Amino acid sequence: MGNPRRMRASEIAARLVQQEKQKADTKAFSAATRYFRTRKAERGTVILIAATKTRRVAVGQRVTKAFKGKVYPVYVNKNGKKEFYREYKKTDAGVKRRARVKTPQARPPASVDPSQFATKSSKKKAATLLFARGSQMQKPVIVTSATGNVRWHETVVPKVLDSIGKLLQKEIGDRPTTLSLLFEVTARVEMPDGSIRVIEHKDSLGKQASQTNIDKLYQPFLERKLYAGVAQSLEDLQLVSAGSARYVGRLPENKGKLQPKWTRKKKPWVKRKFEVARVASVSVLTTVMKAVAQ
Repeated sequence: MGNPRRMRASEIAARLVQQEKQKADTKAFSAATRYFRTRKAERGTVILIAATKTRRVAVGQRVTKAFKGKVYPVYVNKNGKKEFYREYKKTDAGVKRRARVKTPQARPPASVDPSQFATKSSKKKAATLLFARGSQMQKPVIVTSATGNVRWHETVVPKVLDSIGKLLQKEIGDRPTTLSLLFEVTARVEMPDGSIRVIEHKDSLGKQASQTNIDKLYQPFLERKLYAGVAQSLEDLQLVSAGSARYVGRLPENKGKLQPKWTRKKKPWVKRKFEVARVASVSVLTTVMKAVAQ
């Protein structure tokens, strides 16, 4: 057939390796689900089946989210047909969504994300399988700003800490418990032309049974790591928040300079050529991923 795309030999070799891996992944998934029989009550739900063999569980057996090996998430449709659970990437309005992976891949149970599943019904049913009971009823913390940027450290962090305290009190009370919390951040960013873009970021943090001071544990995580993750999501889109741009622009070394000439600590500011956008609202949803009583 020739080489109409004029690909290099290394690119052709990499594509062939990728194709072989996809065939192997598909074959392994087919082998795991070949003798698996679904139940009538499982139609329209997501179930987990073992992808790795252990002493007590064989490949293809039904398992729970506490399984230590890797699993295949399987969606059972209304006719009882087994389909690989597909997660989809978040896209802008009007852009066709794309699956995160093309072929079935085994993964740890904790990495399965029901919020990225195809339909509302399957998201809800998958959440009952993968999250602690009742934690999905927790309302997200939403902070909006009519004019300037949302103040993360002054407004968002205190409200999220209060929400975490209520969630943990509801889920585990005063019992010493090891668990992991998932934080899902959704930010609405207003562009200079008035259009709106949506930024999403997720991160998790575990808590040992001996750690009882919620503020001491979660406040540094919210103020630093989670905040840095949202900022990185903006940076990936070549955007900088209006608050950050205002702070750098007011530095004495940038007085009277245009943004492309801004510096920080006597070095060119890395975001000087980025487009400035206003963070109009921030939503943070906290979910209990796993709870194990000690």
